[in-house]
Amino acid sequence: MKIIGKANTAADNVALHGFMTRASFAGDAKPIITINMGVVGQLSTPVTHPLLPMRAAPGQLSFVETQKALHLVGQLPAKQFYIFGKPIAHSMSPTLHNTAFNHLGLLHSYGRLETDQVDADVRATLAHADFGGASVTIPLKRDLTSQLDKLTPEAKAIGAVNTVILFTNAGGHRGLLGDNTDWMGIRNIVKARPALVGM
Repeated sequence: MKIIGKANTAADNVALHGFMTRASFAGDAKPIITINMGVVGQLSTPVTHPLLPMRAAPGQLSFVETQKALHLVGQLPAKQFYIFGKPIAHSMSPTLHNTAFNHLGLLHSYGRLETDQVDADVRATLAHADFGGASVTIPLKRDLTSQLDKLTPEAKAIGAVNTVILFTNAGGHRGLLGDNTDWMGIRNIVKARPALVGM
């Protein structure tokens, strides 16, 4: 079911959201889409893309505009992401990630924390309220596991991490998950060139 209206005030968006929530949890609920058109209703509309020849509905925002709007109303706070390890001065990760954040309208930032040990700076960074996640390289891949709340099965089996992911548990508490994706790259190389490893 699809319901389209026109918002004249911000309260119209709140009312529409309340209706959609009640309808979604009804015993015989069917899938429902609700949209308020117009300038005031634009946060309720599906996103458009700047390459499309026209917007499908009045007031429709692009993905970039929605990200910036969500940030302004406190629904998408800016996070700080990092690469941990040493040496990392040559790493292209900050350029890569910051370019992507900028292109997508996300106000996050990605920087370097160069160290060869899990020191006070690393622990403080992991605990900071705006920490969003990290890439991990040598020589911290094994040592950092002691600072994390959970490990994926892959990271546990390997005994090292290359990625730290922020998560919120069912009780609303913040946690840090360690993952390891290095094995995927190794596996893909072996599968692509089995003759190189005598397969």
